[in-house]
Amino acid sequence: KRNKFKHSDALVNQFYSAFRVFNEKIFENKIKPFSIFFDPQQKIPFKYDDGDLLIGADIVSISIKALPLSFLHELIHIFNKQSEIVDVAGHYHNKKFLKAALDAGLYVIKTKAQGWAVTSLVIAGRSFLSIA
Repeated sequence: KRNKFKHSDALVNQFYSAFRVFNEKIFENKIKPFSIFFDPQQKIPFKYDDGDLLIGADIVSISIKALPLSFLHELIHIFNKQSEIVDVAGHYHNKKFLKAALDAGLYVIKTKAQGWAVTSLVIAGRSFLSIA
């Protein structure tokens, strides 16, 4: 459908694999499967739209080390959206996002501009990854 770019199938397959692991281990398979497409016209890393996850050109701006956390952050939004929970207004993440992120095992920091948007993976009290 949209994956007409070199290596896009391999990229998309990696995200499907990560989705299966996160969905089973963190969300107890509560996220309904969705389609994943690479769309270089999108100027954002991820966009969930009409049941599809679009991976945009800005995916390259995320370090390989932070990519799983960024994807997990997006999966939290997808889980909430599929559950008809509004967790963001514009870029501002509300307490419903906070709850879902904490339930997923993330450490969350509130900022004035984005609300509860900064998520980190914390192990034994030490933050290893952080994204906004």
